[in-house]
Amino acid sequence: MKISVIIPFHKGLSFLEDCLQSLVEQNYHNIEVILVCDHSEEDVDSFVKPYIDQLNLQIFHLEDKTGVAAARNYGLRVSSGEYIYFLDSDDYIRENTLTLLISKAEENNSDIVYGKKIWTWFKRSIFLESIDNGDNESDEDTDGEDEEQSKNFFDAEESQSDKDESRENSSHKRRRTEKEDSVEDEEAYRKDTVLKDDSTLSRNPSPEKRQELDQKRIEVKRNTAYVNLVSRKKGVRNISVLNVLMKRSLIEEHQFSFNEEIRFLTDYPFVLQVLAAAKSFEN
Repeated sequence: MKISVIIPFHKGLSFLEDCLQSLVEQNYHNIEVILVCDHSEEDVDSFVKPYIDQLNLQIFHLEDKTGVAAARNYGLRVSSGEYIYFLDSDDYIRENTLTLLISKAEENNSDIVYGKKIWTWFKRSIFLESIDNGDNESDEDTDGEDEEQSKNFFDAEESQSDKDESRENSSHKRRRTEKEDSVEDEEAYRKDTVLKDDSTLSRNPSPEKRQELDQKRIEVKRNTAYVNLVSRKKGVRNISVLNVLMKRSLIEEHQFSFNEEIRFLTDYPFVLQVLAAAKSFEN
């Protein structure tokens, strides 16, 4: 299956280099890279020429619109892959990231497959070396103190528009939600309800019972995805579409798009819509 990797770009060619190089080194090759330039003043076309032969890379330029939401929507319109993967131009992924995600997706015909993201302030080569040496790194739930310089491994800690917003309000915090504190309750629900029904299904294999159990499984998976992608984040600005593989047909069927009328926090409404519509989740 083909993955469409959509990358909005405004500025920062040195960051874009790490981003594109991480895609070159992917061990999954059935991808198309869609780079959408948002009125960049840098010579992007010349810079990416060496990558065109190494990647199935297409370059587009926004004309009448601007913003990360508009760039992502443009990428969605021109994409052709069965799955969509959003990546920010100042972030990079490990060589097996897409392989792991698409393997899960193909195994279960999943609507959504999501992974972990890690914050880093280092260039890709330095960060990979630190991992090889066993150094500890910050996980995705750690607030960055200097988002201006922070980049992310596997994917981004937040979208580019949300990084801009976080610099204006870097002191934003929130208390843990009840949902975060109920992960154990969710596991108990899985065991006490779903697994219990599984054990009795053979004694009562009616179509109605099967349908009921299937719906419970979907809700358990959806709740788990909601906890991981929404509830555990430290603030709305950290809810992100990044490092989430999404089925393109799901997005097109429901005509989901990013709200181009707002500048900041465009990720979380999109994430919530996709979570509500999806029926199969993996992580």
